[in-house]
Amino acid sequence: MRASKIIIKLSLIGVALLAFLLLSWSVHVSGQVARVTFSKDRYCKLEFHQWYSGMSILSYYENGVCVGIVKLNNDLFNDPLAMFPGPDGKSVVCLSWPDTFDAAFTVDFTKRRWDGVTIPERLRLEGQEAVDFSNFKVRACTTKEVEFVRQFIQGSDLKTFASCTRYGERAQTEDARADMLRFLTWATSTPVWSDPDLEHAAPLILPEDQSIAEGSQ
Repeated sequence: MRASKIIIKLSLIGVALLAFLLLSWSVHVSGQVARVTFSKDRYCKLEFHQWYSGMSILSYYENGVCVGIVKLNNDLFNDPLAMFPGPDGKSVVCLSWPDTFDAAFTVDFTKRRWDGVTIPERLRLEGQEAVDFSNFKVRACTTKEVEFVRQFIQGSDLKTFASCTRYGERAQTEDARADMLRFLTWATSTPVWSDPDLEHAAPLILPEDQSIAEGSQ
């Protein structure tokens, strides 16, 4: 009888410890938030792991009110990495790592539907999904947007660059900047096997909806 009580108590302690560890982990990852500010009245934030849903949610605000969201796929094999402002001041370019591909795509806040927009097929590829739902138009980047983001990553101070990524202060290094630039190249280029950088390119969707090169699928 006594042994049974000890076992029960130890089990309860184990469950409580596990719950505490899970809660601590949830609080930790919920602190991973990227932000892009367009003006004093307009900004967006990307919660990489919303604490109460576990989802990755990009929210867009006007005058302090959330006017729409984008649900990015976030599971064991699909990881949103960052978002950066677009050249028009009304969009962001998101970078995600869906399993065996690299993804760069644009979210246009000027085009909105309350019941959701149609997501491009390439961003909903089975097992490689990058976007689950969006109130705003989601599309392939333009070449101009890709170059703007490249210049933004290269020219921003490390604090500003890091604030756009899921890694926050940990990304305030030149190595992290170089890694993000490399990922952007891989996500927006067709593979070139003779090039030591482009041989690793694996775009999920190319800029301006170009055809995915044979051999990259």
